[in-house]
Amino acid sequence: RPRARAQEEAPPALTERPSEPLPIRLAFSMSARYWTGMYGTSTTFETLQVSEQLALSWRRVDLLLTQTYLVTDSPIVSTSTIGGSPTLSGEPMDADVRDGWGDSSLFLGMWGLTQDEDPLNAQLAMNVKFPTGDEEKGLSTGEYDFSVLGTLSRQFDGWSLLGRAGWLVLGDTDAIDFENVWYG
Repeated sequence: RPRARAQEEAPPALTERPSEPLPIRLAFSMSARYWTGMYGTSTTFETLQVSEQLALSWRRVDLLLTQTYLVTDSPIVSTSTIGGSPTLSGEPMDADVRDGWGDSSLFLGMWGLTQDEDPLNAQLAMNVKFPTGDEEKGLSTGEYDFSVLGTLSRQFDGWSLLGRAGWLVLGDTDAIDFENVWYG
């Protein structure tokens, strides 16, 4: 009889879900962005940017790696996954269609300030754009961009409010001497 009692008090099965969530989350996403414009000429140019993003979250840390692929006939190129606006990278390119991998960026953010249950939270982060695109094809400026930013968010019933402000340092090109800017 003592053996029967021990079997009744056996530990839970290994297939039961743990009460705590796994500490690491991994996600993959893709997005596309299309823009067209004349950029001071009489010709309309087009650019398609497809971005792939791999995100890793561990406890209060977010790490995101973004890589872009560009197809464009524009003399202007999208230079930054940080700034994100079309920018002249050097001498205007011919209007032939060019495509290839653009620049990569790495985002590192740390959430803090409040407890997990608190609806108010803050994040301090940095973002670096690496000049991995082909500068000769006009798919990169060939320069690094940096950003430091802060985020404040507040959770409400079923929705959230988020505000962000930061300092953006754009790498200068041969054609343009960029001004560093505050943004929000």
